Amino acid sequence: MNLDVLIRIILLGLVVIVSSWLISVFLGTRQSFECEASIVVEVVNGCGLKGAAEKVARLLGDRGFDVLFVGNADDFKYDETIIVDRCGDQSKVEALALVIGTDNVVTQVRHSGFVDATVIVGRDFEELALAR
Repeated sequence: MNLDVLIRIILLGLVVIVSSWLISVFLGTRQSFECEASIVVEVVNGCGLKGAAEKVARLLGDRGFDVLFVGNADDFKYDETIIVDRCGDQSKVEALALVIGTDNVVTQVRHSGFVDATVIVGRDFEELALAR
């Protein structure tokens, strides 16, 4: 086999691999690569108390979590803090729930997301294990 044919075979293989990956990304069928690394979270204020999300985000960062985003939730009516599983990796969500000190976990997997979990900070945030 000459070198020219070998190079063409390798290039064709790369095109097939990249094409299938791109198709799966745009169709939302790929497994989330973010779930294979450290635990990446977003923290949103769901209680309306000024600085609640920032405080929880800082405490999570101090404990080794990678906080990608801090902001406000869709509304401020959350009495209890909730963890939303975004990647389907039960071990990551359990680790986060243990640190925060809540059993309030729901699953809403987003395969195209950048975070493993969303922490919606409720009015109970001062009572959580994380705040102690």
